[in-house]
Amino acid sequence: MKAGAEVVFLNFNTATFMKRILASILSIAYSALFAGETLFYEPFDSAEAVAKYPSDAKLSFEKGKRGESGSLKIEVPERTGFGGLSLPVDISKARGGVLEVSGEAMGENVAPGPKYYNGAKFMLVVNTPSGNVYGGPQMPTGDFDWQKIKTLVRVPHDATGARLNIGFEQSFGKLHFRNVKVEKKSSSLDMRKAANVGYADETAGDGKGGWFDLGADEDASKFNYKHTATFANVPYMALSPESNGGKSALLIKPAGSPKMGAESAKIPFSVPQEAKYLYVLNALETPGRGEVGEIAIFGEDGKEHIFRLAGGVDVAGWENVQKELKNAAVGAAWLATKGYRKSNGLYSTRLKIPEGFGKVAAVEFRKAKIPWIVAAVTLSKEKFPFPSECKFITAENKEWRAMPVLPDCGVIEGSALDCSALWNIGEVKARVVASKDGHLELEDNPGVPVAFQTVADQGHTYNTLTATKESTEEYVRQLRIQGYNMVRFHYFDFALMGGAKEPLEFNEKLLERIDYYIYCLKKNGIYLNLDAMCSRYGFELGNTWWPDDSGRDYNFDLFFKESARKNWFEGVKKLLTHVNPYTGTRLVDDPVLAIVNGKNEQEFGFLRNQKPEVMKPHWLDFLKRRYGGSLEKYNEAWGASAKSWDEVKVFSYGKQPSAKAAARDVEAFKLERTTEMWKWFEKSLREIGYKGLCVNFDMIKNFSYASVRQNMPIVTMHSYHAHPSPTLGGVTRMAQNSSLSDADGVFRGIAGSAIWRKPMLITEYGHVFWNKYRYEQPFSIAAYAAMQGYGALTVHAQAVSTCPTPAMIRPFGCAHDPVNKVSEFLAAHMLLRRDVSEAKPSVRVDYSTAEAIEKLFIGYGMNSGQSKLALVAKLSLLPDSSAPAGEDEIVVKSSGGSAVVTYPGYSVVLDSKDGFDTDAVVEQFKKRGLIPESNRTDAKKGIFESATGELFLDSNKNFMTVDTPRLQGMCAEAKGKCDLSDFAVTRMGERGCVAAVSVDGKPLSESKRIVVAYSTNALNTGMEFVDNSMRGLMSMGKPPVLYKTGKFSFRLKNKNARAFKLYALGMNGARVQELSSRSDAEYIRASIDTSKLKNGPSAFFELAAE
Repeated sequence: MKAGAEVVFLNFNTATFMKRILASILSIAYSALFAGETLFYEPFDSAEAVAKYPSDAKLSFEKGKRGESGSLKIEVPERTGFGGLSLPVDISKARGGVLEVSGEAMGENVAPGPKYYNGAKFMLVVNTPSGNVYGGPQMPTGDFDWQKIKTLVRVPHDATGARLNIGFEQSFGKLHFRNVKVEKKSSSLDMRKAANVGYADETAGDGKGGWFDLGADEDASKFNYKHTATFANVPYMALSPESNGGKSALLIKPAGSPKMGAESAKIPFSVPQEAKYLYVLNALETPGRGEVGEIAIFGEDGKEHIFRLAGGVDVAGWENVQKELKNAAVGAAWLATKGYRKSNGLYSTRLKIPEGFGKVAAVEFRKAKIPWIVAAVTLSKEKFPFPSECKFITAENKEWRAMPVLPDCGVIEGSALDCSALWNIGEVKARVVASKDGHLELEDNPGVPVAFQTVADQGHTYNTLTATKESTEEYVRQLRIQGYNMVRFHYFDFALMGGAKEPLEFNEKLLERIDYYIYCLKKNGIYLNLDAMCSRYGFELGNTWWPDDSGRDYNFDLFFKESARKNWFEGVKKLLTHVNPYTGTRLVDDPVLAIVNGKNEQEFGFLRNQKPEVMKPHWLDFLKRRYGGSLEKYNEAWGASAKSWDEVKVFSYGKQPSAKAAARDVEAFKLERTTEMWKWFEKSLREIGYKGLCVNFDMIKNFSYASVRQNMPIVTMHSYHAHPSPTLGGVTRMAQNSSLSDADGVFRGIAGSAIWRKPMLITEYGHVFWNKYRYEQPFSIAAYAAMQGYGALTVHAQAVSTCPTPAMIRPFGCAHDPVNKVSEFLAAHMLLRRDVSEAKPSVRVDYSTAEAIEKLFIGYGMNSGQSKLALVAKLSLLPDSSAPAGEDEIVVKSSGGSAVVTYPGYSVVLDSKDGFDTDAVVEQFKKRGLIPESNRTDAKKGIFESATGELFLDSNKNFMTVDTPRLQGMCAEAKGKCDLSDFAVTRMGERGCVAAVSVDGKPLSESKRIVVAYSTNALNTGMEFVDNSMRGLMSMGKPPVLYKTGKFSFRLKNKNARAFKLYALGMNGARVQELSSRSDAEYIRASIDTSKLKNGPSAFFELAAE
């Protein structure tokens, strides 16, 4: 500095200034690197930037916090069609490419939309002559902090325009956006003219079909090309056959082959493209080894580079795709029509273009040694990582700590986790019956409802846990200690047939062990729910998990084949009339057998493995009766031209006929067969001598099956949150969303299937491992089941084991999952001890089966607006009845876009432009004094409070609380808080569940022994995921189980506060470490960091007044 120079001090934040300078430099560098690739960019970093865009919604510029840039703020106060910005995007240079749409977003009280595709929007809409292409991420709801969002969108070669929509669709709240960008990521080869086959092929070997011309059972009709922009992380533009004359892929055949296909195909780019990598979505007809084909690329000046593809290295056979190759990954996979658990698909081949090659003008496919399918081709400057190159692997660290090793997986008798006192029946003596008001009771104690916490037994029980009398006794002891008073025998028929050489030949050694098991269950007051049949082969020979080619499937066969019914009857009779040497009774006469289910999930019989030749005689008999034997009337109704009944074809599963009369026939036929099936099951069980509860059809939640279930003494139902997909191409996928975000849809589906004054039992459910919101399970299912007065809960499966740890967690194998252990502990108290009160107000939804068939809503479930009432009051269906409304009951009948609400003596019509108005029904309850005026339910905002005041759900925030005298707690996202009657969570660092339970039976405010449960997430060591979203799983890992640690603080009001000591418990209930706490005359307070516990993480803590 020169002497005498003037020094000027500027008043600005140096750190902020430097960040902005650095951001500008990086932005300029990025733009230079990818010049011409960015199609749209708007940082929304000033009021002027926001003002450029007109909108009907309220827009404003909001300054950023210290060191952060500002943002666009969109405010929509109430649900609307669309509110926000619709920004034009120039795609003239991007046709045939894949675009990445990215930005940063933050939300405040963002409401979910009425449909899954509504809500907050960050979506690119691409216009084409054949319709729009939509691309956008699933936006969060509720409150969420700044997060990066991005999605890939295909731009077809014939696209005419595009707009980026950001804001709200059928939703409301506040959204902030900044750094919104649309970039071109790749260019796709226009294969429309070169394509010579489709994905589907009707007839094998006709030379004019699709795919490899192998027929309908060996084609790619299941290829999900419409809704996927990337395959093995590579963006591709797969053709739609509908928009290209049925042609969507290129089939290259060997030279001189008489089969269909082209020997070579040279395809130009409309504009030469600069790229570093060539990607090909392709597969061979058979695996192949050595050189299998050539790909040549041509430059602008005509120069050529040849890639010689090797089988098993660059590409492989399309059948049973499983693993990555050296230069290719499984790009697309679908479940094969033939072959159980077999996935067919395509490989994504990555080929590096030589440096200095220049722009690519054309690509040629030639010299195939094996028939070779090419589905799409992409050029890009980017090296897209294959799944194995970016996989996420779980490992122990401070955040994820290994669970302590225990000598067994049991709970110590007398510990704070001992739940045996929740069931006061010492030995089974009375049969379980159904009461007239819709509860389960014991026959010797009428008028007193009972409920059952059930464990689902499978092969691990039959083959390991009951291997000896000693192990059986210990297992049953643990069932009782852990709060179970019923077991479900699942796939017991398959176990019984183990080692059989003839049909109906039982494994006598196993049966003897199970006899002793049943004897022990009975002595300990534990009842049995028996799936009479689960195996696809019934009591025949065959491995149900590895099907043969016989085509047998008892889900279907029991509907139509007398031989299958005979096998069922003889097998079930043999089992039920067998005399147990330990009890001295036949199972059919023993009250320990509470429930018999005819065939597990038999609804699959009308969903898959259709056998038209078996069904046809029954179908024709039905049609002849329906049309009075008149073929002319049938033809008129179906728009057919059959010349004889023999020409009439059986309807296809999943393809409803276009003619309404024909669609009605299909629904009426299925209803007739399911009704007849149920009557046969019930009649057969009575003939065998069984007098207890029986049931069937436990899966599908629609009006058709409800019309059948009304004839059953009880209703059973299955439901899952985040059910895993089939394993395709070595990857199993699972959603990582909250079960509360859609207003607890997983429970509402069950509630919408309950039948008026019939006991409802949830006999299979779960938030499946490895979904990260599993901690919600006791709140979203058990709490509401108790409020509805349901009779049973059965988490699936194998919730108890006595085998030593370390062990793994598996989907449907949850004995070693600490998250599930917390769920089951809380569920036992909610349901068995009835800590959650049963609601008194109820809603009954009436419908006519005939009308449902006529108007073709028979195959649908309850309206979502109606099912949301299950979060407030009791809910049930009643088909074909005019029974009057009860004293505390409202009857609702669907009537177009309105609902007719009936009270004793009068009715009210509730109109709503959005269909059923949930809030209007709640208001009617308030007017009648059945729900307090203070009830906080506001369905339009996703908020629900039970009529009892004990359950509160805010679906926008994935937040729920239970507030009862003896059990209080919450499940919430990170930073969630609650302040309940006696218990408050004042801090929670990770998403999870925190609850306090009085285990001495006294109210929490008076209890001297309390368990505080803390549930987050658990995974196996070494699990391999496609990426850190944990949606795609490649390896289940190994022991030990890792538990996600966290910090939480609570406050408990209790008159014994000064006397309490706080202990961390092992999963067996043992006190493993005393922890510090603070107390005064009224409250005890504690802060716990599970990463710092001496013996490893814990899910349970005990407060004991000493």
